[in-house]
This record gives sequence, structure tokens and C-alpha cells, in this order.
Amino acid sequence: MNNLIVDGEDLAMALESHNAELVYVFDRVTGEVIPTADESTGLMMDKAQRKLIKANKGKRFIPIEPVPSEEGFELMAGFIKRLPEGIAAERLARALEGRSPFRHFKDALFEYPELREAWFKFHEEAYYGFGEAWLKKHGIEATLTRRQAS
Repeated sequence: MNNLIVDGEDLAMALESHNAELVYVFDRVTGEVIPTADESTGLMMDKAQRKLIKANKGKRFIPIEPVPSEEGFELMAGFIKRLPEGIAAERLARALEGRSPFRHFKDALFEYPELREAWFKFHEEAYYGFGEAWLKKHGIEATLTRRQAS
């Protein structure tokens, strides 16, 4: 099979999505990451495409399972460990304690705009890595495209 070109941002988004109503599939032929959902969600999807995916799920179209929440939590903890000691690192570490650590972490980042940008870069690199690992696990030779810096 030829080396596919895959939108790295789309694959990363699929790997991060924990929306039970929205399932992403990967098209082994085109390299496209396709969001799918049943009709009750309102996601507009061509009926022919829906039928094609359903008939070829697991063959041409591979469901993309999200990265487990535990790995997302470890990613946040790993980011904090890279920070110099100080108030910001302590605040972000406290955000991971207790209920809703993902929400509290994101909220805490708003207090530190420079760290927020660093987090986005760190997060993006990690999810591109998850994407590359996912492709390799499924025996897919592909090149992930990267977002152009603006």
C-alpha cells in the first residue's frame, strides 16, 4: 500500500475525543479521518458514505479509539513536572487533585497565558506521537501533516 498522507490534526482530534455519540473512523484507502454518528445526533453524513462505512467497518474503515483518560492525565502531570518550581506549577498541580482534573487544569492555564501556549505545543506534540503510534499499531504507512504555524 502506498504511503498515505494523513491530516495529523484530524487524527489527534479523533484520538482525544471521548464523545460517546461521535465515533471516528480511519479510511485505509484515502487516509481520511471521518467523524460518524447515528442520525439522531444531527451530524450530516451522506447516506451512501454511511452505508459504505457500515459495510466495511474493521476492513477499510478502522474505528479510532480515543487515548485513555489516564494517559491524558499523565500528559498533564508530565507537563507540570517540566515546569520550574513556583506558584504556577503548584497551581496546576493542585488542579489535578480531586474531581474534574481536566477542567480544573484548563481553567488554571487561563491564569498563565505563557504556560497555556507552552501547554498547547506540548499537547500537540504528544498527540501527534499518539497518532504515529496508532498508525503503526494498525500497520498503516502514512505521513502525518502538521498544522502550519501562523
